[in-house]
Amino acid sequence: ALYANRSLALLKLRAFDEAEEDATAALDLEPSCVKARLRRAAARTELGKVDEAIEDLEAALEVEPRNKAAREALGSCRARRASREAARRSKRRVALSVAEVEHELDND
Repeated sequence: ALYANRSLALLKLRAFDEAEEDATAALDLEPSCVKARLRRAAARTELGKVDEAIEDLEAALEVEPRNKAAREALGSCRARRASREAARRSKRRVALSVAEVEHELDND
């Protein structure tokens, strides 16, 4: 419980790397600790590790399927991942369009 509680304090201090480390330490001692999973997921989300956060949230829901906080956070992480993937696809389309225009200009 110590590491899970300190992880929460570190999240509030926006010390996300340290919060992730403490939550991981809590999970090493008690792998089914849902609070530690939620806190590590929160830290990982803030660190941009959305896929890993999703894994933590899914694991938390295996232990507590009705956990409202985990369900909401999972929905948010999935939306964030979808948004990130859409942005990547958009950047690829722009890069392809620029390459096509450059190719057309080279052929003139």
